[in-house]
Amino acid sequence: MSQIEQFRPVACLTWVYDEMRVDGAHFEHSGPCWGVGFHSADQLPFDSVVQVAGIPFVFGAQDAARLDGATLDLVNGQFVVNERAI
Repeated sequence: MSQIEQFRPVACLTWVYDEMRVDGAHFEHSGPCWGVGFHSADQLPFDSVVQVAGIPFVFGAQDAARLDGATLDLVNGQFVVNERAI
């Protein structure tokens, strides 16, 4: 995110109902999982952005309460959410 200069990025953690991985013409359905991306801060309501360890975040899941006490890690180049961190 620090390399994005066109807008102010906000990290987004959201529930993905059916992740699809693409490898050329091959599609693989991975099923539901947490996904990580980013949005422009200018396109979000100000009160929806929270700071986590100094990083602006927005949570896009209806059941985001599942993230209370969770951790977000980067493992082998993939984001991993551990909902039962505590």
